[in-house]
Amino acid sequence: MSVSPLVPPSAVIPPLSPWAQWAAVCLGGGVGALMRWRLVIALASLDWPIAPGILAANLIGGLCIGFSIVAFQRMPSEGLQLLLVTGVLGGLTTFSSFSGESLNLMIKGQWGVAVLHTLVHVCGALFAAALGWQIGRWVLA
Repeated sequence: MSVSPLVPPSAVIPPLSPWAQWAAVCLGGGVGALMRWRLVIALASLDWPIAPGILAANLIGGLCIGFSIVAFQRMPSEGLQLLLVTGVLGGLTTFSSFSGESLNLMIKGQWGVAVLHTLVHVCGALFAAALGWQIGRWVLA
């Protein structure tokens, strides 16, 4: 018995024009950057040795990228992938802010906090990505 796919073969779906690709990334990137900014503001009152808003952005982004790996394997969409992964998640997560925070901690001589900061961001985002991937497998099974 043959089951038809949920998504038509990619040959049937015309590729996005370069302008549509550009628009998807720009729109998504703007939304992601605004989300990160709001997280930083919302969590600024927490008295942590590292910026909780940037950490939250990177962990949420890691979780979402893990989920999206499964989702886009099962339901490919160039436009949605550019909008959500390259755009939104690219704007939300931030390696440059993370690197700047780590450097500032090292400049201040807070080496232990800098190492902890780096481990929490890198290992936390990797764990969140693996968790998102697993959730994607459960939800989209």
